[in-house]
Amino acid sequence: MVAKETFAVRLNTYSNTPNLGSRPPLQPVKVQDRLRKRVRCLQYSIGTEKAYVYCGRNCTRRHGVRHPETIGHAEVEAFLSWLANDTRISTSTHRHALFALLLLYKGLLDTELP
Repeated sequence: MVAKETFAVRLNTYSNTPNLGSRPPLQPVKVQDRLRKRVRCLQYSIGTEKAYVYCGRNCTRRHGVRHPETIGHAEVEAFLSWLANDTRISTSTHRHALFALLLLYKGLLDTELP
């Protein structure tokens, strides 16, 4: 009789605990969300995070809303040239955009940009 009671108590205590080790942690699916998470892991400021995500989104939209993995070196160079020549942004903003794209391609997508 005592063995049945202890078995019932053990069953109830173990059934109420969640099994956290069976599920992998959720990973963001969108490239923008992954970039945002990467910038947060590097402990950059919120303004830098917004600027990096905006620059990555602007580059992909400039080339027909394609995935960044399909955009090559020539398109990235054309985007940076467009920023410098047509929009007439400052040098520091241009470098900020360059570093945002380098983080996107080298740090996130593991793609080399020569």
